[in-house]
Amino acid sequence: MEMIYSTVSKLNVSAFMAYLKDIEALILETGAENLRLTKIFPPFQDDLRQMEKVYNRTRGNALTLSVKNLDKARDCFTRVLLTSLHSMSQLPINNKYYKPALTAYTVLKQYKGIERREYSEEKGMLDGLLANATKPEVLAALEELHLKGILDMLTEAAEAWHQAFMARVHERGIILDEMAGLNSRIMRRRLIVDLKKIVSMVNAVYITATDPEELARLETFIAHANGIVTQYRAVQRNRKREKEE
Repeated sequence: MEMIYSTVSKLNVSAFMAYLKDIEALILETGAENLRLTKIFPPFQDDLRQMEKVYNRTRGNALTLSVKNLDKARDCFTRVLLTSLHSMSQLPINNKYYKPALTAYTVLKQYKGIERREYSEEKGMLDGLLANATKPEVLAALEELHLKGILDMLTEAAEAWHQAFMARVHERGIILDEMAGLNSRIMRRRLIVDLKKIVSMVNAVYITATDPEELARLETFIAHANGIVTQYRAVQRNRKREKEE
């Protein structure tokens, strides 16, 4: 009886990580010391955590989603504000909303379409819009037009976006510092080497074991580990068939 060595090489990154995490869980359940893996297992765990960081970095994260959602919110409020002002500035001259709309739109119309700008440029232009919108004559016009609430929501969304964006920049800076020079292919190769060491050690320990209790424990571990390999090989075969079809 021996532990099967398999890299399950055709698995994508997420499935490959799931496979290794199943092996990790099995080792933790059995006890690294019972498998003589006290020196080999910690580096494997460290590399697996590093791989997770690389994978999460490439997939994006909650902060990225927050930035995107808040960007959509500020774009929406900007469009509502400027579109409303433009529409009311086209009202007949004798309409009570015409003059305040024209006053506000004349100052703010330069910012029309800023939602199509890239993040940093939009941030600068939006700061300018908000600064001009709080000028006494413009602010009074917006209040008269009942658009002050939209301006307040735009201000809140702009500030929330900035905070989320800076938090993402900070987090990415930390991750890039930690992960400089690493990518999923490099980490995958390192984990394959780690796994090979684990398999070799377990098989060596099994061959030399004489204690019945230790043998039973090793056989149970090897059987479960080989079951995990078989399971992910099946996943690999199924995905290959799906691609061929």
